[in-house]
Amino acid sequence: MLLLREGLLPPQEVQYLREKLRGVRASLAPAGPDGRSPAEIRRRDLELLRALIAQLTD
Repeated sequence: MLLLREGLLPPQEVQYLREKLRGVRASLAPAGPDGRSPAEIRRRDLELLRALIAQLTD
C-alpha cells in the first residue's frame, strides 16, 4: 500500500495490479465457527483491499 500511496509504482503497473485483483476469486470451503466460510472472509478482505487501492490511487 505504501508503494501506491507514495507513487512508487507507475500508473500502468497500478492498473495491472487492479486488473489482477479483479480476477481473484474466493474458493469454496466449509464454514468456520463464526458461520462465515473462508471464501466469504477472503471475499470481504479482497473488497476492502480493492477499496483501499482505489482510495489511494484515485
